[in-house]
Amino acid sequence: MKSVPKLINLDDFRSLKHLVFFKNETSQTELLDSTQFQMVELADKLIIIEGPAKCAQLGHQVQLFILPMQKDLKLKKLPPVERYPNLIQIIGKVVELEVLPENSRVILRIQFSQFNQDRWEALVEQYQGRQEQLEEIIKSGKG
Repeated sequence: MKSVPKLINLDDFRSLKHLVFFKNETSQTELLDSTQFQMVELADKLIIIEGPAKCAQLGHQVQLFILPMQKDLKLKKLPPVERYPNLIQIIGKVVELEVLPENSRVILRIQFSQFNQDRWEALVEQYQGRQEQLEEIIKSGKG
């Protein structure tokens, strides 16, 4: 049996990084600081993200722009598809909203109405693959 330190490769724990840019179509507000958003859960035609309070309300129409990047990208306007071929652009509606206890952050459940199915499925598969890798490492360590 291999020892746990020999099973662990630090690259296996390196996070996948995607930048999330946000536009609230209802209020016409753009949030271009990708560090404000964190993807919590990915599902079929649905994403759950954490973001700043008051970025959206229940029922608001929003757009998400998701870019695979290893470092933060400072933008002055929303990223165009022509410049970023890996961009995943989603239009959806906030179907659930939870205000976190400190009142400065919210969890948004966004149901998609328009998106590229193939790109979305590839993103979900990427995260599922990483999750499976980590579960294998944990199982291996338990021996």
